[in-house]
Amino acid sequence: MALKMSELGGAGKLVSLSGSFGMEAEDYRYDMAASTRERTRLRGRFDLTGRGYLWDPRFAVFDAGLTLQKETVKTRDAGVNGNTGLDTLGYRLSTTWFGNRPHPLLVYANSSQSTVADFWSPSYELSTRSEGVRWGLDSIWVGRTSFYIDHVVSESRSTVVPRSEENLSLGLDASRTVRAQQWGESALSYGYRYTAWDDKVYGSGQRQNYLYLNDRSLFGEKATLTANLTFYDRSDDWGSVLSGAHGLDSQFLGFNSMLNVQQTEMLRHYYTLGFSMNDVGSSQSMTHNLSGGVTYRFSSTWQASGMLGMNTTRSEWADPLSGATQSQDSKALSGSAAVTYSDTFGNYLVNGGYSLAAMQSDASATVAGLPDQQNLTHSVDLGYTRAGSPRYADSLQLRLSRTVGEPSGDEANLRYNVTSTLSQQNLLQGVAEYRRYRQEYAVWSALVVAPDTYHYAMTDTQSARVEFGWLHRFSQSGSVMLSVGATDGTSQGVSLDTRYVQLRGNATLRGNLHWTALLRAEQVDGTAYIAGDKLTAESDLNYRIGKWQAIARYRYRDAQQDFAPFKERSMTIVLKRDYDLRF
Repeated sequence: MALKMSELGGAGKLVSLSGSFGMEAEDYRYDMAASTRERTRLRGRFDLTGRGYLWDPRFAVFDAGLTLQKETVKTRDAGVNGNTGLDTLGYRLSTTWFGNRPHPLLVYANSSQSTVADFWSPSYELSTRSEGVRWGLDSIWVGRTSFYIDHVVSESRSTVVPRSEENLSLGLDASRTVRAQQWGESALSYGYRYTAWDDKVYGSGQRQNYLYLNDRSLFGEKATLTANLTFYDRSDDWGSVLSGAHGLDSQFLGFNSMLNVQQTEMLRHYYTLGFSMNDVGSSQSMTHNLSGGVTYRFSSTWQASGMLGMNTTRSEWADPLSGATQSQDSKALSGSAAVTYSDTFGNYLVNGGYSLAAMQSDASATVAGLPDQQNLTHSVDLGYTRAGSPRYADSLQLRLSRTVGEPSGDEANLRYNVTSTLSQQNLLQGVAEYRRYRQEYAVWSALVVAPDTYHYAMTDTQSARVEFGWLHRFSQSGSVMLSVGATDGTSQGVSLDTRYVQLRGNATLRGNLHWTALLRAEQVDGTAYIAGDKLTAESDLNYRIGKWQAIARYRYRDAQQDFAPFKERSMTIVLKRDYDLRF
């Protein structure tokens, strides 16, 4: 974080000060059928930031800050009145040493103390402090390396809201290139993370060690090999008065690699290999995956692709009742083939394609589970996009999919978009969309009354949506957007229909005064608990002159729904001034 001399006040200047102070007031009211909740909030805030250097900017630069905030809230809720307060005092200091070096040393420390006064409990203090270090170096052995250490402590001596937490995290990140600009050039990145968290009040804690290694190797101009390795070791501890202390240890090791070969401009093929091992408590699992694919472009318009893959998994765990070891082995084979077409005809870009995907999975276990599954999925995509006209553009996309076997289902999606520029001041937009999704699948049951059985379930959803919008611009000073829309949907036999009309506007008045507003009316039919009429109104007025800023914000919502209707409104006023002093 090396700062320029101009940011420090110029040559011979030691300190520059900047910041802001202001007040914010809010009046809030929430009405329901049987109760009313009101809140009046007043908040004041003062911020101060100082920048400077010690002896010479190339030696040490500091950035220090002070924040003072006082907030009072008066609440009236169902006949219960009370006042709450929050006073916060915070400090921060960040120093950058040797800023002209490739890896400057950054040392920071922050501290804040808050006093909370609630009408339902005695006041208490909450303090938080943090400190940390950032540094780096360049080495011919480990490459470009960066280090960090962060430490955070939060404490509260309140008996009502007790708190005593400590967080420690440190890490190292490095990168280097081996055999640069040669056959087999390898770009390595690797790192280590350590995190520790303790909650001394509730006896909880966590420790984790995390390692990663990523590599990208180039073999000529055609072949690229990428690989990554990840490992973590984690332990969690928690406790309670009733059940005592508990702990859970977990480890994970994962590896993934991919070889990508661009054989010619028309032919590309790739291969992937990976595995993972996961150990959580008394359960273990291991997964292997292998796949390969090819893409061939016959011409500028036709392309074909295919893929084959295999995945195997073995899991072991202890039965929670008998303690006996249970296991399951599963294997899945998958493959796909696709043909796609894309071409232009005047202002039209036409696209289409057909794909066929196959899947087969089987499992053997010491306990029964889902049956062996196999299916075929046929998919068709068709569409066009019309562009090139300064006044009119539209697109149509259709996707149909059918799956036979187990699980089975079908999907349909039709979407049309249109945009029309009537003039420099007027723009029309429209969207029409239809979606349908249905799937039948097996569900395994492990209930005691019906152990190790499965049954078939159905997911069935469909929806139709239409939206229209008109945008009108008033030269450069403002605009207004009118939107109307309707959605009809059904999910699992439950219908939900929505209609809305919305008006959104913004304007700049007298140069320094900016205004935005929103008005939305909505009608929902179908589901009983949210059906009804809703009205939303919002307005923001922002005035800035010099270093002064004033904001007025209004929110209103009236939800006359079948279940728990309510009205909500709020008015917020903000007055703020910035300052900047240089010595």
